[in-house]
Amino acid sequence: MLVTKLTQDLGVDAALIQPEATFADLEVDSLAALELGVILEEDFKIKFDLEELRREDMTLGQFTRHVERLLAQAASTPAGAA
Repeated sequence: MLVTKLTQDLGVDAALIQPEATFADLEVDSLAALELGVILEEDFKIKFDLEELRREDMTLGQFTRHVERLLAQAASTPAGAA
């Protein structure tokens, strides 16, 4: 899911995508990271802390785990309770 968003929506080279790669390694600047957050919010109805998305030292593995936690929280929250 994230690989698709990174490659198709942000134009990241798939060869660069590794769990230990940072957004800086992927040449994703803070504005593009925010764009990714908006895309994921719209697609999956989850909310991101925008400041967290601006961290260029966050690895793709860390970001993936963060998204997974947000998705799990959203799934366990009753509809209308958010």
